[in-house]
Amino acid sequence: CLHIHTQESDGRFTPDETVQKYVDAGYTILSITDHDTMMSPETTWPWSDYDIDASYPDVLAIEGNEISNPHHMGSYFNDYGDPDQDSETAALTEIGERDGLAVMFHPGRYSRSVEWYVDLYQRFDHLVGMEVYNQGDRYPRDRELYDEVLAEMMPSRPMWAFSNDDFHSEDHFGQTFTIFLLPEDDFNEDGFRQAMTEGHFFAVYDPSRDASGMLLPEAVQVTESAISLEIDAPEEAISWVSHGRTVHRGKRLPLDTNLGNYVRPVVAGKNGAKTLLQPFALSGGEAMTTSSLIVEDGEGSGDHIAGAMDVPIRAGEAPEDKVFDRWVTEDMSRIEDPDSEETSVSIKDADEVRVSASFRPPRPYDLTVENGTGGGEVLEESRHLIEASVPEGMTFDYWSGDTDVLDTIWSPQAEVTMPAEEITLRAHFTEPFSTPEQLTNPAFSDGLSGWEDDPEAVTIETRDDGTNFLRIPEVTEVRRIIEDIEASPGDRITLLFDARLDRDDVGAPMGFIVEKHDGSRAGGSPQLRVRGSEWRTYALSTEATTGRDFDRIQLDLWIWVPTGRELDIDNFRLRIHSP
Repeated sequence: CLHIHTQESDGRFTPDETVQKYVDAGYTILSITDHDTMMSPETTWPWSDYDIDASYPDVLAIEGNEISNPHHMGSYFNDYGDPDQDSETAALTEIGERDGLAVMFHPGRYSRSVEWYVDLYQRFDHLVGMEVYNQGDRYPRDRELYDEVLAEMMPSRPMWAFSNDDFHSEDHFGQTFTIFLLPEDDFNEDGFRQAMTEGHFFAVYDPSRDASGMLLPEAVQVTESAISLEIDAPEEAISWVSHGRTVHRGKRLPLDTNLGNYVRPVVAGKNGAKTLLQPFALSGGEAMTTSSLIVEDGEGSGDHIAGAMDVPIRAGEAPEDKVFDRWVTEDMSRIEDPDSEETSVSIKDADEVRVSASFRPPRPYDLTVENGTGGGEVLEESRHLIEASVPEGMTFDYWSGDTDVLDTIWSPQAEVTMPAEEITLRAHFTEPFSTPEQLTNPAFSDGLSGWEDDPEAVTIETRDDGTNFLRIPEVTEVRRIIEDIEASPGDRITLLFDARLDRDDVGAPMGFIVEKHDGSRAGGSPQLRVRGSEWRTYALSTEATTGRDFDRIQLDLWIWVPTGRELDIDNFRLRIHSP
C-alpha cells in the first residue's frame, strides 16, 4: 500500500502499529505517506527513527510523503515536503529535482479540469499515475477523470492507475491496494521503481477486505488482431473500457472493435471486487467512430464511442404533480432498466439513439403503522411523517418492517419516502433504561471539544424562561465530539435532545457515529431530520458493536443545517443501556 498515515500526522496508530498491521495481513511493499502539513521532519523516514520493528525482512519500505497543499499527491523516493507551498507545479518541480516519483491522490475530491491534469502530466514525466480507488470507492469521479485524461494523452503519454487505502483508522484498512509484478530477483527499490514507472501492477478494489473477492489474470497475450486474458473467470466478468465506456465483454478483445486511442481491461470478482489492468495504447488503426445520444426530459445527451454498453442516463425533475414512469426508445433492449430513473443505455452501432423519460400522476399506496400514527393512503414518492405511540412507562426502541424507506429506525419520529408499493412499519418499545443518564447538557460541558467547522457560528442563546440553548445558523456541517463514554459491546447508545428549526417546510439531517478511541467504528450512523419551528424531543440511538472488547468510546455528532436557516438545540442527554 502506497498511501498510509500514522500518528506522525493524522493517523490513529503509531508507525510501528501501522506497519505491523499491514505485515500481518501479508503486504510486502509499504510507504508511509504522512501529510507534510502536519509533521516535522518532512517524511516519516527512515523507519528506524520511528521505532518501527526492524525485523521485517520481507517488506520493501519506500520513503513517501503526502504533499497536501493544495492538490494532494503522493511523493516517493525523496524527502521533499513544504507545508507553506501552494503550487502543484512548484511541488512537482522539487520532487523531480530530487529524483522522486509522484502520483495524484483522490482527484475526484477536487474540481480541476481535464486540461489542468493533462498539462501537469505532459510537463512532468515523473508524475506517473493517478488514484482510481481511494479508501474503498470513496470518489467514483476518480475513474471518470482517469479515463478523460487518458483520452487526451494516449498513446504518446500513458499514466497508470493506483489503488490505495488512504489508511488513517481501522475502518479504512484492506479494501484498496495495488499488486506489483516483480521478479523474485528484482524485489528491491530499483525493481519496484521500474515497475511503478512502467505500469507493471494491478489496481484492486475488494470490499471483502481480505482479498477473497478479487480475480487476477494469469497472463495477457497481445497479437495483431486481439488482446486476450488468461483467467479463471466467466466471460462476462471481463469488461474492456475505451474513452470511459465499456465497448466489449469477454476474455478476448478483437482489435477490429471500435476503439479510441487506448483500451483497459476490468475484471469483476466476487461481491463487487474489481481488478483494473493498466491501459493499452492504440495507434495506427482506423479513427474512432462516435454515436449521438439524445435524452429527452433527462440527462446524458452527447457523443459517445459507438458500441458503448453503459452510458448513464438520468431522468429530469418530474413536472408538478407527476412522478417518473419509465424510459421509452425505439429499441427497448438498449436500456438496462427502463423502470429506473437512473440507468444506462447501449449505443451499439447506431448513428443516433434517442431515449425519452415519461411521467405520470403519482398513485396512492397503503402505509401501515403499527403502534404509531401516520398510517393510511400515501402518494408514492411523497415524504410523510410517522410517530410512535409510546406506552406509559415504556421507552421507544426501534422501527421494524420495510425500514429502507425510513430516514432513521432509531427515533420515535421518522420520515417515510413512500415507494410505489404497500409497506408496513412497526414501533417497538422497551423498559426504561436502568443506567443513569450521562452528559446532561453536554453542549455546555467542559468535557467536550469544540465545533469543528465553524466555532464562531455556534452561539449560546437564552430562552424566555432563562434557560440556555445552542443556536447554529447557516452552517453546512458541524461536528461535536463527546469523549470518554463508558460502554461495552452490545450496549444501546441513545442521544436525546430538544430541537427546533426556524421554518416548518425544511429539515436538518442529524446523526452520530460511535467510534473506539483507535478510530475503528463501534456503531453505525443513524440519521433523523429535525423538523418544525416548535421545540420537540428527538432521539438518536444505535447499538455499539465491534469484534473486540472496549470500555471507552467517543461520539461524533454531525448536523447539516440548510443554508440560510437557524437550528436551535438544547438539553442533550446520553443514555447507555446494557442488555
